Amino acid sequence: MRGILKGRIRQSQIKAAVKVNTELLLLYWDLGQDIVARQMESAWGSGFFADEIPPQVGAELQVVDNKGNTIRQQVIDELEEQLKNME
Repeated sequence: MRGILKGRIRQSQIKAAVKVNTELLLLYWDLGQDIVARQMESAWGSGFFADEIPPQVGAELQVVDNKGNTIRQQVIDELEEQLKNME
């Protein structure tokens, strides 16, 4: 019973990871297309990228708890704990 349950949980984890990765790849592809389009519209050396996308954007998009863990790490830790408890 435990083995079946663990297998189902692992399979769901893999499916979730694939879906998340697919969405992120689509997002990055779309962002890349936007950047290329803006490059084509801008003059060389205009600094469009630095002016429009400040370095803080990446930091602002990270969701971090009071221990400094990202939401992704929280989910991984929780799932690992659940698997340990099943053994």
